[in-house]
Amino acid sequence: MLLNEAEQLQVLKMAEELTGASQTGETRTGSIISNVERRMRECECDTLAEYVVRVESDPEEKNNLISALTIHTTAWFRENPHFVKFHEILLDVLDRKQTFNVWCAACSTGEEVYSFAIVLEEFRKVYPRFEYRIYGSDIDPVSIETAERAVYSEKQINFNLDRYKHHLLYGTGKTAELFTLSKEIRTRCSFSTHDLRSEARHPNSPFDVVICRNVLIYFSAQGVKQVVAKLIANMKNDGTLFLGHSESIVASDFGITSRGHSVYTMGSEPAAEKPKRFVSSRLDSSRSDSTKTEPSRTDSFRIDAGPKTGMFSITKGKSAKPTILAVDDTKASRQLLTKVFGDLGFECEAVETTAEATRLVKTKAFDLITLDLQMPGMEGGAWLLTERARGLKAPVVIVSDIRREDAPYVVNLLGKTAQDYIEKSDLLHKSSEVRDTFLEILRSQSGLKSGSEVRSVANLKEKPSFRPDLILVGASTGGPQALAKLLTRLPADSPPVVVVQHISAKFSAALADRLATVSGLNLGKMEDGESLQNGHIYIALDDYHVGVTEDRRGLSLKLSTDLPVNRHRPSVDYLFRSAAETDKSAIAILLTGMGRDGAVGLKALKDRGAYCVAQSEDDCIVFGMPREAINLGAAHFVGTIDDIRAALLGSMALSPKEKAS
Repeated sequence: MLLNEAEQLQVLKMAEELTGASQTGETRTGSIISNVERRMRECECDTLAEYVVRVESDPEEKNNLISALTIHTTAWFRENPHFVKFHEILLDVLDRKQTFNVWCAACSTGEEVYSFAIVLEEFRKVYPRFEYRIYGSDIDPVSIETAERAVYSEKQINFNLDRYKHHLLYGTGKTAELFTLSKEIRTRCSFSTHDLRSEARHPNSPFDVVICRNVLIYFSAQGVKQVVAKLIANMKNDGTLFLGHSESIVASDFGITSRGHSVYTMGSEPAAEKPKRFVSSRLDSSRSDSTKTEPSRTDSFRIDAGPKTGMFSITKGKSAKPTILAVDDTKASRQLLTKVFGDLGFECEAVETTAEATRLVKTKAFDLITLDLQMPGMEGGAWLLTERARGLKAPVVIVSDIRREDAPYVVNLLGKTAQDYIEKSDLLHKSSEVRDTFLEILRSQSGLKSGSEVRSVANLKEKPSFRPDLILVGASTGGPQALAKLLTRLPADSPPVVVVQHISAKFSAALADRLATVSGLNLGKMEDGESLQNGHIYIALDDYHVGVTEDRRGLSLKLSTDLPVNRHRPSVDYLFRSAAETDKSAIAILLTGMGRDGAVGLKALKDRGAYCVAQSEDDCIVFGMPREAINLGAAHFVGTIDDIRAALLGSMALSPKEKAS
């Protein structure tokens, strides 16, 4: 049975009336027509008119039709940045007594509901007083029946099974490849049919979080406005709305605030978060918790720089050795990390689960923690967010093997809770660099000043005197955190910002997206010859140098595969030196990082009249690059991120620099 053109139009109109979704696009309309023809064959209806009569008289077949007219594309744990944000929201409400309520609207067959429920259950296991409920709804009754059964095929799994297997129950015999969710999760999830166009509020509203992803793309512009307004009406005053990544809306139209990645919150912008520096391995005693005692430390140690080589050695006090906690579920990695730290004269305790790590940090202080993200039980990132909320101050270096598609998750952690990332393979292939990274971070967190002499910075408080044509920023270890705080919510007419951050090529695009989001600037194309524009930010990507050049049209990017500079490509020195060859006025900022990359270039810029800034030692994760610049006399101003940000914003209110005649 094939429908003619007139009947196809009738089906599409019927689909829009029943579901509210705009029936456009050849793929979508073709799928709908095929599905309706299939239902007609199964009902043995020879004509569309006969089938319509059947639908009107048979509620079950009407449900089957709605199912045939709707899209069922879904997956476990899709759109990873949303789960990162979800973790952050949970950390803010763990001490609250009220039940945490979530609504997954348009949840299809339930995978989305149970993905978020697994995360919620992870937190409930750590915080037994925390309670949650999650409600799934969809217009399709057939999909809701599937969600309520909660039986899925292992072939559908697209996530790390070992990480969450303690939440899954498997069948036996013929059902061995099928699984369901634990009783703890299923009893906290419930489902119902719901039309997003309905005027009625959800019976369990208001919600802390409302999730409606990848369904608005099927609605008309007017339909989107109506649905979003209804979703917001079901939210608490401090609630959060998650939409699909391709479903951005104009937040101001609804009186909400965009948080990036199609996440929106009620109310106005909060004050910028005060930068944190993890300088102590003690737990914060101001956070009350009767179940744990604060770890004590009576030992002391020093890490000194050798007078010529810049390498480091340990000066021991009474039984003093830095103590390291290595958290990794693979035996080979634990052995390798133990050897690396043992060769440095450190004490290293290695554990294979985050649960063991939790027990240790409750009673013992560590000077450094290495953390694999792909862990059984609570995964590494969630563990780190949880322990930071509990007061953990020890610096954390992620040592893991991460796929490029997980880069946004890692970049978010580096921007908030972790100090650096090291590939596991680098433990073998770049052992010298890895060792230096650990030592620099340890020396910084020990509270000691750097081993080499630093020029006095007491007089380096000169304020900018002009509005720049260009803003240049370089960073390395600890940079993602510093950059996010420095660049948050820049003016829309900001001069072009060009950033070089030493980071794995697989993470550079995710870092660019994050910095564009937090800055509020447009992300500029990283292409050779690309003209630099106000209101844009340009982030070095992949394995090539980024510089700037000037011609009669103005400033533009210059990309190069020249040899690494200071062992780096992209190099901060390469960027700074290229800018020093132009006649444009600039503000150049050198942030936390190992080594000396950027120091010479900053001096070249200062000599050409640029305003040059270095991050202060007390504010750095690693005071390497800024120290070298200060010692060269390359800085007009030395300060914390807050100080530097104030100077930068102040410069934008000034007049442009007068050109020499």
